[in-house]
Amino acid sequence: DLLLYSYCAYLSGKELTTLEREMAINRDAIHKIKQKVALNYIEIYWQATLNLLGKSENPCFLKGEVCNELIRLPLLQQANDKTGLYYIYCNKILLDYWFENYSEAIENIALAEKYLDAVIGLPPVPIFYFYDSLVRLAVYSDTPQSEQQELLDRVQANQEKMQKWAHHAPMNHLHKFYLVEAERHRVLGEKIEAIEMYDKAIALAKENEYMNEEALAHELAAKFYLEWGKEKLAKPYLIDAYYAYARWGAKAKIDHLEQRYPELLAVILQQERTRQNSSETIDTSSSESSLSNTNRTIIGSTSSWGLVDLPTVIKAFQALSSEIELEQLLTTLMQVVVQNSGAQTGALILEEGGKWRVAVHCTNRQYCDLESLLVEESKAIPLNIINYVKRTKEILVFDRASTQTTWAGDPYMIEHQPKSVLCTPILHQGKVMGILYLENNLTTGAFTRDRVAILNILCSQAAISLQNARLYQQSQEYAQKLEQSIHDLKQMQLQLVQGEKMSALGNLVAGVAHEINNPVGFIAGNLQPAQEYLGDLFNLIDLYQEKFPAPG
Repeated sequence: DLLLYSYCAYLSGKELTTLEREMAINRDAIHKIKQKVALNYIEIYWQATLNLLGKSENPCFLKGEVCNELIRLPLLQQANDKTGLYYIYCNKILLDYWFENYSEAIENIALAEKYLDAVIGLPPVPIFYFYDSLVRLAVYSDTPQSEQQELLDRVQANQEKMQKWAHHAPMNHLHKFYLVEAERHRVLGEKIEAIEMYDKAIALAKENEYMNEEALAHELAAKFYLEWGKEKLAKPYLIDAYYAYARWGAKAKIDHLEQRYPELLAVILQQERTRQNSSETIDTSSSESSLSNTNRTIIGSTSSWGLVDLPTVIKAFQALSSEIELEQLLTTLMQVVVQNSGAQTGALILEEGGKWRVAVHCTNRQYCDLESLLVEESKAIPLNIINYVKRTKEILVFDRASTQTTWAGDPYMIEHQPKSVLCTPILHQGKVMGILYLENNLTTGAFTRDRVAILNILCSQAAISLQNARLYQQSQEYAQKLEQSIHDLKQMQLQLVQGEKMSALGNLVAGVAHEINNPVGFIAGNLQPAQEYLGDLFNLIDLYQEKFPAPG
């Protein structure tokens, strides 16, 4: 079900640039089979996605190249399409909340609730109760004291539902439950409990890859500390929220945070002005893509933390997320990595059919060569370091590679004597799917901490892009096999039809032959008696002529 997949992917925080492309494809597929109702629904979620990507004037208003709520709402009301009306108001609730338009969110909650029965049993139902609670708690301090208990009772009723869903599907609902609990403790002034709940919500959202709600949990935690007057504690949460929204691809939300908290985000915002080397940037026009944090150990680096250049990172994301063909992705990936890491040369090692092969080798920042060489046969990598990283899942960073006695015996290190070395795993769901090896033969300390941080981010996006490209390649192969199977099936059907025709013709001929054979056999069987009868008849005629030569 293309519609179900699209809105589930949206609500579960799939990276928005990728999701927007998929929605366009799914919308075209639905259009081809003339499913008008499903077409209306997917366009609502598609427009909400475009709003988050920053492709609308007002992120809270569903108006853009795909859907205009001013036109769509009257049509849905005229058709009494309660499901479509719910989808519009539900999406407006989410957008209103994300962009702190709480009064409009309250109004849209009342409108959506009227049509909630139309979607009972579908994924958007828990979303309603989740955001209903968050919106109510966001306006708690502005609510008259006489109404606050009623508000808390409503939140409690919502939480009882969420707790039940979390019991059956904790991967989808438990972090939501904890985040609402954190907000409830916040408004009640229960700071210790709130801190615990925020951190639980963040950890579970991250573990279950809900990038949207991980970002939201970071943001709400930051607001909690700011409200408490703890700006130093709020700042890291806000920066994490900023990066999480960037991973999700929500450019409109990033812009919102920049306008809302310019001082707290100053370290990030100044990156556009402090790029150290323009050659480290990638020029591309796609939207932001996805990344995810992973736990890695950095060994041997003595450099201090620098500033992560977010504009450079986002542009690098764009380059990676725009590729879907595997071979082109591999080349782009290595070019992006080499240009953003301080490396001169590098190699990408991937697992293929249980064997590890050098898939790409870059001899400089502009030229990368596709290969498929077993790591044991390659002369472009230090095998001992590769095996260590593959086994331990750690990052190795050597500022002065020549002083690393542990690896001094590696034949590659002896021959090439690189000055700076970096080797990092590419992890997908905790498993090593690839290894990046980078080196610089001119400079010691080339892989500074800020560059390692960028690589951490890029490797996470690389894992997602590689997985997507492999799935796309498999889907293309399956499509070709399916096309061939359909062709073969048609040929078999044609042969069967021809066989049936020949069989029917044979039966017809046999039937006709049988019908002809019966009289012919009868005639053939009576020819001899008839001949005898005719002979007797002729003899009688002869005798008659002898007796009566002149009749009359």
